[in-house]
Amino acid sequence: PSEGGKVFLPEGTYSIDATVTIPSFITIEGAGASSTILYLADGANSTVLTNSDHTNGNTNIKISNLKIDGNDANNTGTCYGIWFYNVDYSKVENVWVYDVEDNGVYLSGSTYNNIINSYLESNNQGIALVSSSFYNNISNNKVKDNSSAGIYLNYSHRNSITGNSIYNNDYGIELYNNSNLNTVDNNVIYYNTNSQIYLGAAARENTVSNNTIYRRNSHGIELYNSYSNTIVGNVIEDNDYGVSVSVDGIYLRSSSYSNIISSNRILGNDRYGINISDVGSNSNNYLVGNYISGSWTAEISDSGINTIYGTQLVNNDLILKSSGNVGIGTTTPDHALSVVGQIYATSSSNQLILTNDLTNNAYANFSVASDGDMT
Repeated sequence: PSEGGKVFLPEGTYSIDATVTIPSFITIEGAGASSTILYLADGANSTVLTNSDHTNGNTNIKISNLKIDGNDANNTGTCYGIWFYNVDYSKVENVWVYDVEDNGVYLSGSTYNNIINSYLESNNQGIALVSSSFYNNISNNKVKDNSSAGIYLNYSHRNSITGNSIYNNDYGIELYNNSNLNTVDNNVIYYNTNSQIYLGAAARENTVSNNTIYRRNSHGIELYNSYSNTIVGNVIEDNDYGVSVSVDGIYLRSSSYSNIISSNRILGNDRYGINISDVGSNSNNYLVGNYISGSWTAEISDSGINTIYGTQLVNNDLILKSSGNVGIGTTTPDHALSVVGQIYATSSSNQLILTNDLTNNAYANFSVASDGDMT
């Protein structure tokens, strides 16, 4: 009916030999993601579910509590599990999309949709948003064993990717081709073959925060030709697990500039904790408040231009940039440490230690006696 309604599919397996189209204001609901199964028949070579009007669009569609089995071995061509084209204010909830030739859930030019509490397994891309898909919410899903990216955005903006478990895909999360102003927050991402989170081809002004990233032979977070992003509060560790390859906790390359990398915990990566590579290519990135430990080559490698450093905690040492000067009470320091004002130090002995030979541990100690004399 024009005013909408619900189609309830009881427990069972339903053979799908052509694409099922869904009008606006219609709910397709099964008896459970393991109970109601839509099985793409051999040779159907089609998408399983899509909206009915690709020209004018649809709204308020809901698909829930069912499984889609794409039967990939017996189908070819363009086969999506769920394809929303020009759809808004719709929802995919508690749906298991399995073994689809192409993308499990595919949104094109679609806005204000929710993909939640679902399971995307053994497809090409688990979830893909393309062609100006805005303001969509992807949350609390399990995304695993997909041959390409677990979650993929291409020219899609202001989407939220939160609270997902993403593992054993090619890429974990990929923001690509001017995908801007997206939020990637509080996901658990591990065992993906390539970068766990990848920002590429002018992805900008995205926030990647509070994610837990671990255990794979790939970079934790990689930025390629991407700028003005904020990478904050992530835990990135053991990205050399079980292999011997050159991977970094956070890796910037090929004109990635004006990014903020702040307050991340970066532990036990194979090469560098933070690697700003490509001499002369990456500029004006800001590093502050990161804790870095256990990197095999070095904690930070910086081949960029005009990198701005706040303090970092490296193996329990508080450090600034390896070159440059620090000023206290002056804005024009001309030595490694320039102080204008008094210095206060208290200790029972050796208040001042001077050396010109750290390699051989050659130094002089000075102590201040109770009468004020230096000895």
